[in-house]
Amino acid sequence: LEKLSILGWDIEDDGLTDASIVAVAHKCPKLAALTLYACRDITDSSIVAVAESCPCITVFDIQHCEQLPDASISAVAANCRTLTHLDVGSCKNLTDMSIVAVAENCRELTTLYLDLCPNLTDTSILAVAENCSKLTTLNVDHCTELTAACIDAVLANCENLTDACRQALSR
Repeated sequence: LEKLSILGWDIEDDGLTDASIVAVAHKCPKLAALTLYACRDITDSSIVAVAESCPCITVFDIQHCEQLPDASISAVAANCRTLTHLDVGSCKNLTDMSIVAVAENCRELTTLYLDLCPNLTDTSILAVAENCSKLTTLNVDHCTELTAACIDAVLANCENLTDACRQALSR
């Protein structure tokens, strides 16, 4: 198994548990792409297990997994250094700590979605601007603590951003 997508995981309704994702991680070390969209009940134990067991993962989409703490994303940053796509949009508990770790360790990133992460500040986006020169897409919509200075740094340092991305960031 190299790709797995689970959409809208609800432990009570679906009977899935973190143990299910942990088992997949342990049995599928060549997993390259994982989508856990709107799996609101997922905890950091699943994400840490995937990060530690599947270091070759390049696409990690965990948007709307609202309970995840920084430790989850920090584990991804530490273990999945060839990551090219990360979507943590609407992961509302994340702070600069985990996004700085991603920026410093995942320098192959081309796509980064951070929309609706209200705790992020210029610190994390400046780290992205300094370390993620291969970015083509960055979404920071509704990250209300960001200033124009960090957006300007991204626009100046990330030369591969698409025109559409540049326009969205310039708004």
